[in-house]
Amino acid sequence: MAAIVNSVKHSLIVSLSKFQTAKAIWGSLKQRYVQDSGALLHTLMQQTHAIEQNDMSIDEYYSAFDRLMGSLTSMVPACTTAACPAHQFLEKFLTYRFVMGVREDFDSIRTRLLHSSSTLTMALALSDLLAEETRLKSLPAPAV
Repeated sequence: MAAIVNSVKHSLIVSLSKFQTAKAIWGSLKQRYVQDSGALLHTLMQQTHAIEQNDMSIDEYYSAFDRLMGSLTSMVPACTTAACPAHQFLEKFLTYRFVMGVREDFDSIRTRLLHSSSTLTMALALSDLLAEETRLKSLPAPAV
């Protein structure tokens, strides 16, 4: 319980002090901050459509994409089965979107990843893109 209290804004501590259990605190925070609104979903979908690597490294791009992905997937209702088809589809969709957002420097790896659709996972895409980024950095700069 102390970890939760220590990780929230100081202004919230007073309103959380009335709760006796961590579960009660989480419930209060969830009720306050978890939004299930069309406006939020619309904003997240716009951001998912617009996000691209641009001048970020693969790690920076993945971190930005992962924050967005976390917000989006938190809106998906929980499944009752271990291998939920809806979650699997959403993960594949977001993996494709991530790969499609990398810079033109990564065109060859992007094409290869997108054509391996049956085996493509976010972990595989991230690993291959990081390896390609390392390879590209090791090449000599083009002569001007």
